[in-house]
Amino acid sequence: MRVVVRLNMTRITLAVIFALAVFGCGPKHRDNTSLNLIPGLGIPGVIEIGMTPAQVNRATRDLVITTFANVPDQVDYMVPSLGISWQSKRSVTNITVQQFVAYVGPSTTTENQSSIHRRFGGMLDGVLSLRADEGVCRQHIVDNFGEPAVHYDLSTINFGERIQKIGAIIAIVRTNKTASAIIWPSKGERLTYPERGVYFELVSNVVWEVGISKPGEQGSGGYVAPLRVDEPHR
Repeated sequence: MRVVVRLNMTRITLAVIFALAVFGCGPKHRDNTSLNLIPGLGIPGVIEIGMTPAQVNRATRDLVITTFANVPDQVDYMVPSLGISWQSKRSVTNITVQQFVAYVGPSTTTENQSSIHRRFGGMLDGVLSLRADEGVCRQHIVDNFGEPAVHYDLSTINFGERIQKIGAIIAIVRTNKTASAIIWPSKGERLTYPERGVYFELVSNVVWEVGISKPGEQGSGGYVAPLRVDEPHR
């Protein structure tokens, strides 16, 4: 096993690359377009809810673990070849994947065309293609998962009320298993389906992130990453 450590002022990144040392090869899934992302489960045999980080690394060969010097209890995990990431706490014993995000937005590249933000481009639940040249819009989600029964619009409230309003909505959504839609102050939108264990983050009506978690649990289907509190528009 080779451990690569990169240091800066705010974080320490541990890239645990078993395959490079043992097998002399890189990520197992250089092309992820043949994989199927299943709500409430994950990608069978690759990354599933309940797997340990070690199991994910054996299945993918490119798990990256990041810790932050200024947030000592936070640990970030990323599988670059799949565009997948999640968070955990160092204080948690018997760490397993509880929820994760798959990035499906536009790929970004440097001037020499090397990828700096990989994406997941496989299938969603075997029915929706997440390929970059196709994209998934809001209507595709509603057609397959239904229009959420509850809607929250945060785009019209002023900045002074925003934090209190978001906090109240978080408390409701985390304890409610009803599908919901939240329009952010940035005009983006999140569609959450707790009973299916999935949420969708949309920008300009196009899905950029798909969140996966165990269905039906408190807070499932949405709160993988901290909710954004946008600065007032100027």
